[in-house]
Amino acid sequence: MTINPEIARVKTIDLLDKLTKRGGVDLHLHTVASDGSDTPEEIVAIAKERGLRAIAIADHDNIESLPKAEAAVRRLQEQNAYELTLIPAVELAVTFENKPVHLLAYFACSDIAGMDVFLAEQRKNRLVRNEQMLRKLTELGMPVTQDELDSYKEGDENRLLGRTHIALLLVKKGYAASITDAFHKYLNSGKPAYVPRKRASLATACELIHGLGGAAILAHPQHYGWCGHDSKNIPSAFLIEKLQAVKEMGIDGIESFHGDAGEIEQRELLQAAQALDMISVAGSDYHGLNKDNTEMYHADSKFYP
Repeated sequence: MTINPEIARVKTIDLLDKLTKRGGVDLHLHTVASDGSDTPEEIVAIAKERGLRAIAIADHDNIESLPKAEAAVRRLQEQNAYELTLIPAVELAVTFENKPVHLLAYFACSDIAGMDVFLAEQRKNRLVRNEQMLRKLTELGMPVTQDELDSYKEGDENRLLGRTHIALLLVKKGYAASITDAFHKYLNSGKPAYVPRKRASLATACELIHGLGGAAILAHPQHYGWCGHDSKNIPSAFLIEKLQAVKEMGIDGIESFHGDAGEIEQRELLQAAQALDMISVAGSDYHGLNKDNTEMYHADSKFYP
């Protein structure tokens, strides 16, 4: 029997809230299906080593890793009697107030495969953007070819390539000192090789996710410059205003706890979420070797004060 989408959404929100409050979870991980360096099987193995209770694989615009991760979790349970909860998820790039933001869609109680058509369009837009960025880099005197970029597929045609893989090539060819350096110099918004891509609106994405029984969580709000606007009033009126606006568009909660967020930012985001009756989610945004200085959470990771 198919569960009602609204019931599935509410159950998923409740589960995410309980898992984050308990701690020892990581609800934002990437694999080789998008811009992570680890296979889904390796992600599951690392999660076990670190004693995590629950994980969510949330690749960019891609759910290809989920069946392999689910099989790895089943093997763990059968062979080692280790209980690890895997929540199917995907990370989407959308627009809010004409600016890009990221959205985490979680499907703990309904089928994430309903996102397939939307994700296929998202992936097509990524390919167009990649071609445009490669041309810009060549014009800047840093030629990077499509064949060089495609080498990262390593025989897997479903692997989704993007800016991180372009950054890896820039490092490999000596044009940048690190992935972070490549983004700061060339690939971030406003930098010379950056190209925006066609994105759905935040409201449209939330409507789709809710219609399929998923929960919509705003990823890493500190990345958008919303934190730290008033040291005397935490959370600031500015942050409350932004989160109220995204809540009205359908956001169910925010990623208050994130691998890149400082302690003060996390505290402000948590307080703002509580003030607006939104849940908080914890995700390291782990990419393995493809992201500098970000580790997967572990069994002793506690998020609430």
